Amino acid sequence: RRRRVARTELGGSLLIGNMADAPELWQKTDRAEPKKIIAEFIGSLLFMFIGGACSANSTHFGDDGMGIVVAALGNGFTLAVCVYCTCKISGGHLNPAVSTGFVACGLPNFRTGSYIGYVIAQLTGAAVGAILLFICMPAAALEAHHGHGAFATLGMLSLRHPMAVFFSEFFSTFFMVFTVFGVVHSYNCASVGPLAIGLALACACFGFYPYTGSCFNPARTLAPILVFGVGKYPWVYTLQLIAQTLGGFFAGKIFQRAFLLKR
Repeated sequence: RRRRVARTELGGSLLIGNMADAPELWQKTDRAEPKKIIAEFIGSLLFMFIGGACSANSTHFGDDGMGIVVAALGNGFTLAVCVYCTCKISGGHLNPAVSTGFVACGLPNFRTGSYIGYVIAQLTGAAVGAILLFICMPAAALEAHHGHGAFATLGMLSLRHPMAVFFSEFFSTFFMVFTVFGVVHSYNCASVGPLAIGLALACACFGFYPYTGSCFNPARTLAPILVFGVGKYPWVYTLQLIAQTLGGFFAGKIFQRAFLLKR
């Protein structure tokens, strides 16, 4: 019969079992304190602003392959830096799918109140970052990416094969969020954890950027719709949002069932 691993008190935060030795990404999510909300807001804003600019610049390289490199590495390294900046304050989620995974994992120090606060901060931060992009980027950026705009999370399969896009977004988001849980579960990965998370995003972008637009982040999906008005195909974006949220949820739940419970 299954039972939960005994909880350990460390620094005022309840952790699960050997998570007491885990890095700050696990230890700083006990309450939705203002400083944590601010960190999630700023991190999401910077990720949207810099990462979105990388995606926009990638369209200038056409189809010679360099565009994928700019978009994948630009967004991957940007995410890694933003997580480094915020992980000791808020845990460095910067993605509603990651926060959904934390809730699904059942950690005692990340409850519904924290989840709602984090998601609102992430969505608001991404929207503000998109507004700054709208101000700073040239008008040509809005006409790129097959006429959908450089900030639209759409690819060549989005309209013709929506279910393929659904499963691509689901498993890519699962991969990225599972990476988050994997690296923060190991104390030895504390110093390189954010880099591994950024590289996971880059890998997923290398694989699926031309086909789906490679978002894997509900905040990054919604922000361009609200700011740039690129929500021409709401059913496609709805499938993306559902896939991303479910990908994060199942990554957290499977990690909990497989690695955080004792028989």
